[in-house]
Amino acid sequence: MGVCIVRTSGPLTDTEINCIRENSSEIENGDMFIAMAGSTYDGTDYIAQAVLNGASCIVREGGGECCIHADGVCFIQVNNVRRACAVIWSNFYGNPERYLHLIGVTGTNGKTTVCKMIKHIFDFCGEKCGIIGTVGNGIGDNIVPSNMTTPAPREFFRLLEEYRKCGAHTVVLEASSHALKQERLSPCLFDIGILTNITSDHLDFHKTKEDYISSKCKLFTQSKISLLNGDDPSVDIVCRRIRGTKRICSINGCGDVKVKNITDNGFSGSEFDYNGIKVRLPLAGIFNVYNAMQAIASCEIMGISAQKSASALECMPCVKGRCEVLGSLGVSVPFTVVIDFAHTPDALENILKICKGASKGRIITVFGCGGDRDKTKRSAMGRIASRISDLTVITSDNSRSEDPIGIIKEILKGVDKNSRYTVIPDRTEAIKYALDAAKDGDVVLLAGKGHEEYEINSQGIRPYSERNIVREHLVNKYAKDS
Repeated sequence: MGVCIVRTSGPLTDTEINCIRENSSEIENGDMFIAMAGSTYDGTDYIAQAVLNGASCIVREGGGECCIHADGVCFIQVNNVRRACAVIWSNFYGNPERYLHLIGVTGTNGKTTVCKMIKHIFDFCGEKCGIIGTVGNGIGDNIVPSNMTTPAPREFFRLLEEYRKCGAHTVVLEASSHALKQERLSPCLFDIGILTNITSDHLDFHKTKEDYISSKCKLFTQSKISLLNGDDPSVDIVCRRIRGTKRICSINGCGDVKVKNITDNGFSGSEFDYNGIKVRLPLAGIFNVYNAMQAIASCEIMGISAQKSASALECMPCVKGRCEVLGSLGVSVPFTVVIDFAHTPDALENILKICKGASKGRIITVFGCGGDRDKTKRSAMGRIASRISDLTVITSDNSRSEDPIGIIKEILKGVDKNSRYTVIPDRTEAIKYALDAAKDGDVVLLAGKGHEEYEINSQGIRPYSERNIVREHLVNKYAKDS
């Protein structure tokens, strides 16, 4: 149901499907094989293997006749195999998206925090709200860690059905540019689509910024109401793609939703007026004012008053790895340690500005750039870090298959050579160096890894906790000094 079929061959109506697979090596008798093209392989090359393994149905894309024929096997050719995959998984789980209110959040930065804010408001008001995103999936306090921003259709629709069965009426989710381009969310009609901001990211995948923006715009072609950041330079482009109603949120200009009288209280957060209602937000930074404004506005659309949202946000907990000021270090230290997920130039500049405004001393920044990812941002991040920081420690960050030294060399192309900086490829040693260099009133910023509790290099994935490294080093250091 809902799959756009170009042609079929074999026993379409009489074929029974035991399970749906996208990996031919996992196929067992009676399974459906969806032959999709990945970044390093083409699923159509594995159709013969799937048939040999017992597939009863093959779904594929492409023109012409399939070169493989087998008795008792149904072949289905579709015009878009990724869209078909999403629809098939939706059908498999009973189309749960039709029975839920969906709020999708897209943007380069801020997706996780906006989703967390919305869920927190719903929870505060006693309404069950599921969440799907970078720092975990779940309902209430039962949040399971996630390794993807937006899961593949197989997992995504399973989660929606799980939330529906648990009594949730609303699900808020992060809609990544990858997921939107790959049609993972194509069966969904969103009650609200939210745009936080668009800067440059993921050009390793999208190749051009135009494709990156175009992919994000898909969310707003599937949304009844689009809630946009009117202060973002890309808003005009997005507005041209909208099919439903749009509402503009703004701090600097005209909009349907505006906030005024913003007071910056450093790491303690901020205060502002939302349509005459005072909001006291314990999260730092002007970008969190934007995040809160869109969270309150979306909850208003869903029937929760702005006053209730403001009350909820007063007790909004810190989002892990998002301007997270480390406390409970085990010892008293005369400086502040901040962990943030900033891995784009825009995000790094934003968090550095917060640190600069809140610091009574210097800013010491530890950061690196991920391997096998957008290379264009490396020198830009080096330039930003060295321009704003008093001391920059350049190190590794999920180098994956790349040589970490090669990544560091690209970062160094943008570093101000008159600034104070050092290179320490081992991230643990880099963190210890920064902590040892910190003095009274300084802020040590560990940027890039955020919520992650792992490190990825050419040897694979290993457990890695910046929080534990900080605590253990400071306890050892200050215990010795006392």
